[in-house]
Order: sequence, then C-alpha cells, then structure tokens
Amino acid sequence: EAGSLVADAHALTVLGGVIGSLVGIVFVGLAGKAKEDELPEEEKKKELEKRRKAIEEETKAEKIMAEWRYRIGLDDYTTYQNALLDIEEKGYEKQKNLYEEGTVEWREMENKRLEVLEKKHGQEQEKSLKELDAEEKKEIAATEEKYLKMETTTEEKEEELNKIKLKYLKKRQETAERYGDKEKAADFLAQYQEESDKQLKEKREKFMQEWQELTEKYVTETEKETMTAELAAAEKLAN
Repeated sequence: EAGSLVADAHALTVLGGVIGSLVGIVFVGLAGKAKEDELPEEEKKKELEKRRKAIEEETKAEKIMAEWRYRIGLDDYTTYQNALLDIEEKGYEKQKNLYEEGTVEWREMENKRLEVLEKKHGQEQEKSLKELDAEEKKEIAATEEKYLKMETTTEEKEEELNKIKLKYLKKRQETAERYGDKEKAADFLAQYQEESDKQLKEKREKFMQEWQELTEKYVTETEKETMTAELAAAEKLAN
C-alpha cells in the first residue's frame, strides 16, 4: 500500500508538471500572437519560430500525458497509439496555421500532418479488417454448429459457407475503399471475383454430374423396361 501511495504521488507530480507546462505554453502563445503584428519582418520570423517551438513543447507534454495514462493502466496500447497520432496531427495543424497558406513552411507542416493522417487511416483500417475477421469466424462457427446439430444438410452448410466467404471479401474491399487504400481494395476485389468464379464453376460441374447421373439412370431403367417387354412378348409368342 505504501508503494502504491508513492507511485500515485510520483504520477501526480509528473501530471502536475505536464499541466503546468501546458499552461505556460498557452500564455507564451497568446503573448506572441498579441505582439506579432508590431514586429519588423526579421523579428516576426524569430517570433514565429518561438511560437513553433512552444507548440512542439506542448506536443511533447501531451505525449507524456498520454504515456502516463497508458503506464498507469487508464488506456490500453491501441488507445495510447491512437492518442499519439492524434496529438501529432493536432501539433502539425497548429504549426501550419502559424504561416500563410502556400508558403514553404506551411507546405512542410501540411505534408507532415498528411503523413500522420495516413498512418491513422492505416491503423483504423487494420482495426476494421480485424473486426471483419472476427465477425466472419463467428458466422462460420454458427454455421458449423447448426450442421453438427443436424439442423442443416451438408449441401446447405457448404452453400452457407460459400455465401459467408463472398460476403466478407466484399466487405473487406468496401473497407479498403472507404480508407482510400486502392491497392488493397483491388486485391480484395480480385479475390472476390476469383472466389465467385470458382463457386460458379463448382455449381456448373455439380449440375452436369447430377444431369449425367439422372440420364444414365433413365437410360438404364428404359433398357430394363424394354427388355422386360421384349421377354414378355417372346413368352407370349412361345405359348
């Protein structure tokens, strides 16, 4: 218990320092904004650089707070990683807004912000795809369970499994498109088309096999009937 109190006290000290830093950074930023218009060009550049560094320090402080939340168990690892990307994106957005649109500095910060945004989309897409994997496994398990309980036939089970496979390939393609990942979307579409063609081919082959078996059965039965009729006629003639 004593160790826990010490750890809590240390955590609160760190948190207090972070909050103090953020408050100081805010005041620096406000003060800089107020006097920016009164400065000559060279001094204005120095003031912008000062405000930029203040934003960088603010970003560092927010990252420390996010790490603190993760270390004491308030956030899981995924939430922590997402928080870091949110903080970075916000930081670059603030730095970008220090400069006029289209300037070298503005483009530099915008490019960095877009890189972070791309990472965020990548993580969100990966999370969505994992959720789809889990949903698909759940539906497959439910289908298998129905079959084991003898609620469906083998043919019905296979048909349902095929439907599930196509459905989730389509959902993965739509997810990739939603996040702007054209390469993955094209890959999932190709998989969907390949699987669809495969299932259609299997259906046709099954139909042809059943048709052949039915035809052979009909021919066999017709031959038997013909033979029986011929034997009956021969017997009649013999008598």
